[in-house]
Amino acid sequence: MAGERLYLLDWEYSGYNDRAWDVAAYMSEAGLGAEARAAFLAAYGMPTAPEVWAEKLLLYEWFQHVLWLVWTAVKEQHGVSFGAYGKRRLQAAMRILAQGHVRYGWALDAADGQEAAR
Repeated sequence: MAGERLYLLDWEYSGYNDRAWDVAAYMSEAGLGAEARAAFLAAYGMPTAPEVWAEKLLLYEWFQHVLWLVWTAVKEQHGVSFGAYGKRRLQAAMRILAQGHVRYGWALDAADGQEAAR
């Protein structure tokens, strides 16, 4: 609730999975900025390990951009045009990957991942 307004969320693509997947989808699709995300998470109720939760949300947001990028590519192979939608998803995924690299040490390419695995 914000003031006296009640907001209902449509969990159209939710499933029996980690609740962080749906929260990440909502925050990403709603285009929430950092302040709005913090307010949403405070109202939602943060789990006991907020840093683990924050990394998981970022990772799930990345996965969802990749998922919709692939979905767009498949649909376009079958003649459906989405304009720049796929490109925006790719750009968002790359932006999140860079954030994950800075915040959590995520590998940026296969060579980084191989070095991290050693």
